[in-house]
Amino acid sequence: MIKHNKNNSKFFLYFIVILGYMFFLFYPNLSNASGYIDTLEIELNKRIENKIEDDSTLRIINRLIVLYSKTDLRKSLDYSVKAERLAKGLNSRHQLSDTYQGTANIYLEQGLYDFALNYYLKALVILENLKDSSGLGWCNLNIGNVYYKQGSYEISYKYYLKSKKIFKKVNDYKGISVVYNNLGLYYIKKENYDNALNYFNKSLEIRRYNIKDNFLIAHSYNYLGEIYKLKKDYEKSFEYFDKSVAIYKLLCIIDDLPNMDSYWQGLAESYANVSSVYLEKEEYLKSIEMYWEAIEIYKKIDYQIDVSALLLDISKVYTLQRKYRDAIEYATQSLEIANERELLFQKENAYLLLSEVYSKLGYHEKSLEYYKNYDKIKDFLINEDITKSITKVEVFTETQNNIKQNEILQLKIQHEKKLKNKILLIYALLFVFIAIIAIIQFRKYVTNKKINQLLNIKNKEIIIKNRLTETLNNELIVANKTKDKFFSIISHDLRTPFNAIIGFSDILFNNYDEFEEEEKKEFIKNIRDTSESTYGLLDNLLNWTKLQLDEIVVKQEKVDLHKIVNGNINLLKQSSQGKSIALKSTISEYTIIYADANILNTVFRNLLSNALKFTDKMGEIVISAIDKEKFVEVSIADTGIGISEEDMKKMFVFGENVNKLGTNKEKGSGFGLLLCKEFIEKNKGKIWVESELGKGTKFHFTIPKPPVE
Repeated sequence: MIKHNKNNSKFFLYFIVILGYMFFLFYPNLSNASGYIDTLEIELNKRIENKIEDDSTLRIINRLIVLYSKTDLRKSLDYSVKAERLAKGLNSRHQLSDTYQGTANIYLEQGLYDFALNYYLKALVILENLKDSSGLGWCNLNIGNVYYKQGSYEISYKYYLKSKKIFKKVNDYKGISVVYNNLGLYYIKKENYDNALNYFNKSLEIRRYNIKDNFLIAHSYNYLGEIYKLKKDYEKSFEYFDKSVAIYKLLCIIDDLPNMDSYWQGLAESYANVSSVYLEKEEYLKSIEMYWEAIEIYKKIDYQIDVSALLLDISKVYTLQRKYRDAIEYATQSLEIANERELLFQKENAYLLLSEVYSKLGYHEKSLEYYKNYDKIKDFLINEDITKSITKVEVFTETQNNIKQNEILQLKIQHEKKLKNKILLIYALLFVFIAIIAIIQFRKYVTNKKINQLLNIKNKEIIIKNRLTETLNNELIVANKTKDKFFSIISHDLRTPFNAIIGFSDILFNNYDEFEEEEKKEFIKNIRDTSESTYGLLDNLLNWTKLQLDEIVVKQEKVDLHKIVNGNINLLKQSSQGKSIALKSTISEYTIIYADANILNTVFRNLLSNALKFTDKMGEIVISAIDKEKFVEVSIADTGIGISEEDMKKMFVFGENVNKLGTNKEKGSGFGLLLCKEFIEKNKGKIWVESELGKGTKFHFTIPKPPVE
């Protein structure tokens, strides 16, 4: 059960609990899908041994093409070759059309869209000759899907409208509902979510009241969940995905072998959809959990293509969290499956992601190695595109020739006189001749265009590589600046106070009896003040170093801001009293925020110490907070000497020094403010400053509120 909607009725909750129990009770039925394939193959082998080559044998092979399309593309393509040969031998045009569409589906799954279009067009010619209206509707719909996948949305839209017209003419409700869903997807691409929602609801209505098919209803719920996710209505999105999951679980309990794989696939897709919502909400742990639910199902039904894709999605989630080691592990697993199953597009995506992750880790040689592999596959696919374009023209020629031959045949039947037939044939041949010349010229044009596009792509890749080199050089410059700043602090900002401590201690030790009691106290006070200042600098250096090494883990929890502030006021009470500065807070009790208490204490300690340093005696420092919708805005205002516009620009920039003494000649390194900025940002907040010379300074930063439970 996926828990995220508090408004579900008690009845629905009880139903899902019972359904979940039944689901896990019958979970072993999942393995029966592979048994169904075995049964079909045994039956096929018997028929081959007995040399039975008929329509029943052809139907078995076409079914195996579909079943293997998700698990073993090679076997699926092998069976498509056998089916095509058998269908041609039997002169079974309906079955040959089915075979062509099954082969097209395989190429569509692989992302080889032009090859898919090739076979759909072959099927279309056969269906037009047979005048099979329903078949033409589905074939036009599939051609629209190819253009949609290629990004040619306007062409896909025309094919969807054409298929809708055919389906309405023959009252094919299932076809109409599928077209409505595809039109919804088209409007999503146009970012017209209201139109998309309208079409998805139309499809659901047909499936509920006309078709009454629970599998299709669950499919519609997935579409509705997706559109509400895009509209940022996550509660509604979860509601529809939950309904989809519930139906698929119920269907999976039913031992219906021919459709079992589809039911489990639908359930896995629903889990993946739920995961995508959690990802948008930045609830990464829940997102990964749901991805694993989907992966376990895909593994059971041996849908390795989807396993590879989801492992790559998990890797991307870990990359967003900067958990680069985990990202590498799952991207590598995805790549292994892609290599084993020869999934070119999956390999391309995995190589690119691994290149980016290794680059973020600083392993630039490893990153370059994966980028080169990505580049090779990309070049291969570009070359494939050129070949596909030529194939596309050839298929178009073949299609047009078939159509023209049918027209000539019909004209021969209509006209009885031989003279008219000969004249029509001459005209037809002349037309074909002109068409061939035009196509040859067109092919030359397309080939030259593709070559020019390829050259442009190569030039763009060179530019990208140059930019990557420039980025790496800039990162090296920043790293050198960081190193120089660090050594500057160690060599100067730490050495100076230690020299002062040693000097004061030495004078006090050697001349102790010669000083008055007040003078001794003054020396001890100087030693104490310098020690506290140096300790603060060392503490900031240590925290900053941990940040750079990514060793600090932010543990956000509910914290009372009032208690945190008062604790820091008490800590700095002696320092404020020493300069007669009023240090106070207007923050009310039980102001609850969502933050790491240790990090917050470090931020307040640094900002308050800065305020005390640059505020004159008898001054005032006030800590306040404003309650906003999703966060609390904290302000620390002092009546100190203020900051110039120029210095404010440098304040949060590493390597830019703002050398300014406090009102009692106190020195600083600037590390405290840099540390505050990084800590606030790690806690998902922002920090900024307002100031005017001679009128004081006001630091602002935001802290998130606790998430709504």
